Amino acid sequence: SSEQDVQTDEAGIVSQRLLFQDEKIFNETVPAEVVIYAIREEDILIRVMMADLDWPLFLYAIFDSITFPKDKSLDESAISDSAALESSSAQRLATAVAKHEEADEDDITSQTEERGGKHQTIDESMASKLVELIDIEYVRGFPHLVLL
Repeated sequence: SSEQDVQTDEAGIVSQRLLFQDEKIFNETVPAEVVIYAIREEDILIRVMMADLDWPLFLYAIFDSITFPKDKSLDESAISDSAALESSSAQRLATAVAKHEEADEDDITSQTEERGGKHQTIDESMASKLVELIDIEYVRGFPHLVLL
């Protein structure tokens, strides 16, 4: 058996740029390191390493699909009200399903090629807003990273 060259250095595999790296407190008690990367200047990769967890949590999203709040500061009452969050998520899902059903095959192809069509520039200020939008949900006792 012969040895194969294996690329272990992540640089050069995919174009990535560090946007944010700092600590955030989740659920008012859990400290975690948050790292946000821009991938190919089109996507976002969020990595959260919680102090009480042995593995990191990841969230990968197409940047143009992320809806930022119109107000720069998040409404604290909306964040604390889990029923409002579930309703908001359900509405977003219903809207996405309706839009998908309305699109014909050509529209789906063009949307895929354009990667969302908004063509926003990803910068460090956007990463700061993303940090405000991420949270940790526990499903069957296991933490999951979510974008509110």
